[in-house]
Amino acid sequence: MKGQMSPESTKTYEFADFHLDCAQKLLFRHGLPVPLTPKVYDTLLLLVESNGRLLEKDELMQRLWPDRFVEEGNLTSNIKTLRRALGDDASDPRFIETIPRRGYRFIAAARQSIEASLQTSAKKPEETWKNRYVLISTVTVLVVALFGIAFMWFNGNGLFRDRQARFKRLTTTGKVTNAAFAPDGKSLVFSKKDGAGESLWFRQIESGSQEQILPVQDGEFVGLTVSPDGNFAYYSVFSKNSAVQTLSRVGLNGGSPEQVPNVDTDVSVSFSPDGGRLAYIDTRASLKETMLKIANADGTDQRILVKTVGEDRIFPFFRASPVAWSPEGESIACAIQVNDENGLAYRIALVDSETGSERYLADQSWSGIENLVWLDAENLSFIEVEQNSPVRRIWQISRGTGEARQLTNDLNGYQWLSSAGGSLLTLQKNSYSSLHVAVFDEGSNVIQPKQIFGESGVIESIGWSRDAKIFYNSLASGKNEIWQISADGTAPRQMTVDSDLIYSFAVSPVDDSLVFSSIRNGKIALARTNADGEDMRRLTDGTADILPYFSPNGAKFVFQRGTSPPTLWAGTPDGGALTQLTGYQATNPTISPDGKQIAFHFMDYGGKDPHWKLGLIDSESHQLINKREFPVPVTQREAVWNPASDLLTMAFRNGENSSFLLWSLADGKYRTLDNVGLGRIGAFAWSPQGDRLVYSQVFETSDVVELENF
Repeated sequence: MKGQMSPESTKTYEFADFHLDCAQKLLFRHGLPVPLTPKVYDTLLLLVESNGRLLEKDELMQRLWPDRFVEEGNLTSNIKTLRRALGDDASDPRFIETIPRRGYRFIAAARQSIEASLQTSAKKPEETWKNRYVLISTVTVLVVALFGIAFMWFNGNGLFRDRQARFKRLTTTGKVTNAAFAPDGKSLVFSKKDGAGESLWFRQIESGSQEQILPVQDGEFVGLTVSPDGNFAYYSVFSKNSAVQTLSRVGLNGGSPEQVPNVDTDVSVSFSPDGGRLAYIDTRASLKETMLKIANADGTDQRILVKTVGEDRIFPFFRASPVAWSPEGESIACAIQVNDENGLAYRIALVDSETGSERYLADQSWSGIENLVWLDAENLSFIEVEQNSPVRRIWQISRGTGEARQLTNDLNGYQWLSSAGGSLLTLQKNSYSSLHVAVFDEGSNVIQPKQIFGESGVIESIGWSRDAKIFYNSLASGKNEIWQISADGTAPRQMTVDSDLIYSFAVSPVDDSLVFSSIRNGKIALARTNADGEDMRRLTDGTADILPYFSPNGAKFVFQRGTSPPTLWAGTPDGGALTQLTGYQATNPTISPDGKQIAFHFMDYGGKDPHWKLGLIDSESHQLINKREFPVPVTQREAVWNPASDLLTMAFRNGENSSFLLWSLADGKYRTLDNVGLGRIGAFAWSPQGDRLVYSQVFETSDVVELENF
């Protein structure tokens, strides 16, 4: 009938914190869109509409792919991606239950909104009264059910209630980058993405009122703390290409910021209980040193409590909050990376704030710790980082017994921790990546990219095969693995299994074999498989061997070894002897199309203003050829030569947009491709002929949440 709207196009469903909008084909959480690919969205809609009915695998596959044959792994991948998006756990599901060898069932209560059942066409009177009757009955049942739930919640099983941690969302912009409680727990300070940089804000939690206390800074807030008296926010901003981040402070009521003299740090500081002193991590990468320091709040009377030298023990020294001064003031808790015969792991040390003597809090170790706070005089809380996973878990550990308890068990990412009044504040993060392919015209400053693929998670490594297929990393299987997809976005398939992939990989230009970083027992070494992702074997025995890059003839690859400081090395695909290329700091190597030069990033400390530069060495003699200033501010360190020209390519942020730098090292001329769009560039690669560019664009949402009732 003319004017009638399809019920399918107007339905909406509500479940837990989610809103499923069938008209827009979008999933929302707390009003913010949750990125889903079309097939993953279709999978969710089928499950929700099934109203608790078991959907057999065959039925799901026939309805999702009616016109083509696909492997069951595609459905499994959709379900795993969907679970990550919903924060669901297959072993303890809240939304999607697996029925072994049969299929899946949606087990959460889904409510179809009232508006979704309305039609724009007229209805018969008896239909109208029937609908009203059904509506009234439904509402009555819902009200009774809600009262029952409320009774059970407030008067029922107290043990269940006490064990369920709850999140309360405090911001909704999706752009928060750092946050810290004020001491009273009633307000907070947070930084957020703002145009070309980040700004700092003060927010009252109960009223939701907020005001800007620091305008847009050209960089990112890598450390943020509120002083114990609640008057100042202390912060460090990582500026583009700068080597030194100086601690500064600004009043919570506004005013001009001021530097804290001689305190250089890239992490959050922690105050003594009286606010008179602060603790922080300093580093001297060129000397392989990290230091736990204390100083007066005005930067005077600095003292080293603990110094680490080499790579056996390292304090986290960038974009972290790794130190926490205890409430009674006698000790400072520190996260520390330990590399011993058992591999690489993180532990928590308690350091005497006067003598510097230290002991480990417990025998237990974790895969990574970047954020650490005291909950009270007895308990600490920290975020565990899984090295090859976006999952972050929040833990609590007792100082007296060393007993650790996991507070979260979902699939979300978390960053930063702050504590006040028995509550925890953290950032809850979600990521979505899309793959784009663009044809390159060397005479044009414009590219016309086409999106070919998208999924939840971060695609951080990409490469081309000789027959123009695209390799990329993906968490679709539940683990970080290498996948392959056609350049038109069809036929994605998993290549590696149990590779323990971390960071990036390289594709041989000779036979499409893969060399990649693999983490096992806490150690990151390079491994190799054939072009089909099989016959895996180790090539190196380092503890932090990352970022491999093949020479044009495939005879060797270069890579970065270590982080404090990083140096460049070379190896061969057959596992031959390794060669050290630099004894000084150098990161992210790439080899020129003729194989004669190796370019890399390094921090130049030679002048009054240390900053990042591009270095060039001869690939045979390993002698330094040149140092170059970047023509535009670059914060992403990946660099790739176009194989058909001398154009060195890098990605950078241009306000909220991403751009590519095309830089000729022969004559120094450069141009930029500025129509790439929103979202940071996660990775990129040139096709073997240099005529196409593939890149991943990463969209991230991050908001402040308060963890209660844990």
